Order: sequence, then C-alpha cells, then structure tokens
Amino acid sequence: MRRNVMIAVFILVVIAATLGAYYFFLRPAPPSAVAPKEPGTIPPVEVQTPPEPKEEGEGGEAVTEVPEGKALLEKMVSAVGSGEPLTFDFTTTINVLNQGQPQNSLVEGKVTLGKGNLGSLQLKNEQTEVHLYSNSDSCITYLPRENQYITAPAADSRRKLVATMMTGILELPAGWLANLLEGKKTDPENWAVSSSEHAGAACWELHADTPEFLLKMILSKEEPHTPLLYAMDLKEAAMNKYRIPPGISLTITMEFSNWQLWYVLPENIFEFTPPEGATEFKPGPEMSGAPLKEGSPAPDFTLEKLGGGTVQLKDYIGKGIIILDFWATWCGPCRRVIPLVSEVAKQFADRGVVLFTVNQREAPEKISAFLESQNLSVPVLLDSSGDAGAIYQVTGIPKVVIIGKDGLIKEIYGGMAPNMKDLMVERIQSLL
Repeated sequence: MRRNVMIAVFILVVIAATLGAYYFFLRPAPPSAVAPKEPGTIPPVEVQTPPEPKEEGEGGEAVTEVPEGKALLEKMVSAVGSGEPLTFDFTTTINVLNQGQPQNSLVEGKVTLGKGNLGSLQLKNEQTEVHLYSNSDSCITYLPRENQYITAPAADSRRKLVATMMTGILELPAGWLANLLEGKKTDPENWAVSSSEHAGAACWELHADTPEFLLKMILSKEEPHTPLLYAMDLKEAAMNKYRIPPGISLTITMEFSNWQLWYVLPENIFEFTPPEGATEFKPGPEMSGAPLKEGSPAPDFTLEKLGGGTVQLKDYIGKGIIILDFWATWCGPCRRVIPLVSEVAKQFADRGVVLFTVNQREAPEKISAFLESQNLSVPVLLDSSGDAGAIYQVTGIPKVVIIGKDGLIKEIYGGMAPNMKDLMVERIQSLL
C-alpha cells in the first residue's frame, strides 16, 4: 500500500489507529484492591535515586568543555533507556508549509512508564482526548469526551508498549523515541555539538545531516542529559520516499519537559476503573481473507443505508470508480476526511465516481445528528456488525479504499494527510 506510510498521516493516526482497532480487544482489566483513582490522572511521583553529580574541574567549577555528541548520547540513552520507571511530558508539532500556506498541527501528551510493559499515556489535541493504561493483563484506551473505553491485549514489552502509544503521532520520531526508551540508539553517531540555551536553561544543541533529514536535538546540560527537543526537517529524498508533492515543506518537532527518572511508582497507577456511565466498545469480528492490497479484487458486501434501503457493492463494481470511506463519528481524523472524500466524489460524479461512507458500528441516530451538525450530505452505509470492516481488514480509521472500473483495489489510504484531496484527485484522474 503505497500511501499508507505518507508522512503527513502521522499527527492524528494514533487516535484513529488505537481507537479504530476494534477487533483487537480481549478482556477488561482485573478489579483493583485499591480505591480507584480518577481516570486520566497520574499521581505525583517520589524521586528514589537522584542523577549523578556533574563532573567538576579545578576550583570546583563545572566542566564547560564541549563534549562529543556520541558521548552525550550514550549518557542520555543509558539513563533514559535503563528500563527503570520514568515520566515526562511532550508536545508534538507538525509544521507543514503547503504552497506558502501553513498547515500546522499540535498534540500534547504525558507518558508514564513502569518496568516491563507497564505504562500510561495521556494525549489531547483540539479534536480528541485519549488516555491509555497498560498493565500486566490488558491495555485499555479511554476517551474522556465520549466516556467510552476499549480493552486490548497487554503489550509484551516496553518497546511494543511505546510503539502502541506513540506510533502514528509521528512515525519517524516515534521510532526514535521507542528505541531511546528501550536503551537503543539508531541516530547517526556524528553530531555537531554546541553550547546553547533552551527555555532559559543552559543546554547542549546537537545537529546531524543525513541523506533524508536534517536533525536537531537539544539535551539538558545536567546529567543524565535528558532530551528537551527532537526535530526532523525532511529533505528531498524523504519527501520523494513518502511521496509528498512538490511545493510542500515539512518539519516534525517533539518538545519534552518534566522528566522524572528513578522514581517510586504510586500504587495502582496503571489500573483503570470505568467512570460512571462509561460504555465499552465491544470487539468486532475477526479479519478474514487474504491481505488486502492494491491489485486485489474488491470484496463484496451488503449493508443497510442510513435512511433506508440496502446496497450490495457488486451492483456497482465494473460500472465506475468506487470510493469507500470507513469511519466513525468519534474519530477526529474521520471528521476531517469525510468532507474531503465528499468533495472529490462530487467533482467526478458526472464521470461515474461513486462514494460510500461505511460507518463502523454506531447507532443511526448518532450518525444523523453528526451529519446534521456538520452540514454534511453523504451516502452512509451502516456496518453495524463490523463485518464489512473485517472483510476490508479495517484495523484503524479513517481508511479510504479506491476501487477501479475493473473491480480491483487501486489505492488504500490510512489516516489523514493535509494533501489527501490532491492525492485522491490525481489518482482518480489516472484511472478515468
């Protein structure tokens, strides 16, 4: 799937992928023996072992000689990736410049990790808020605004937990962060280091130039040199690799604060007790069939339409191009994608392009209320059982599938990209 890894998907897919993986659930977390805490809160932590003191030179003054980048990174990775409990806050920003017009997005979060697969995550942006709790038995995602939660299998390692929590916010920096938190380093070893200042504090500023990225890292001067900022400026090779059209520049930045290492975990911090009125998003059917990919025959399904009637997909296959948009009202990226696919479908309606938005297991009245509030008029199919989503192997939403006149899948889009409309228009024009 060529465009599933488009760089611009990164900012919101964590919400869609984590919350849209409705088939991937097992059982609720075990009952707690301790009084439940308020969902989404992380108690204060107690420092257990302070960092080692700075090396001193003659006269008791701190050494100011600029160190090697490799040495700085080794100290940082050794401490942060020790496997011991830690917590930190972060702000993720995608700075997109599209034909001179800024299209920036921001996500704020807090990560707390215990040993092994224990951890919690808080995420929020202007559209959605997500809390994740991982304990030895399960991984639970809670949506405070919807008062809804999802239970999934527990991660079997810290790295998989971090990947679950972070992948999709930023595909590339998330990989770096997952490696860092497990004590691995994949960045280039040759970093230019200079003394600088960040948020009013002295720091080390590191720069590296790779074939695909210009990298910048800011580390605290205080040992163990916790990261304060990590930024990636995509070069032409990366833009081509991720198929970003000309005229777009992209910088990805993660800022970190409130690092606390070597601390004692508050009791029951990773357990989740559903608040009053919370509903559990139940498992959908298992995925079926061979892996869905470009060139595969489009599977058939029959679904009820919102407002009455039914649609059997095979009645439309071979008569024109079909756009399928798998979505839900609670999914932030879905809310952005639906207007885009609607515009594309209307643009090519007189040339035989048909759109079906396939809602994933929501009540008709909730869907109708959402469409009315957004002043949207789109054909909605009700996948009440999740069977169509299972057939099309929808592990995260939004998921858009373009079916050609020959009945074969031509394109699959996962998540939402700032230039998604342009990409779809280009692809459909090539198929007409």
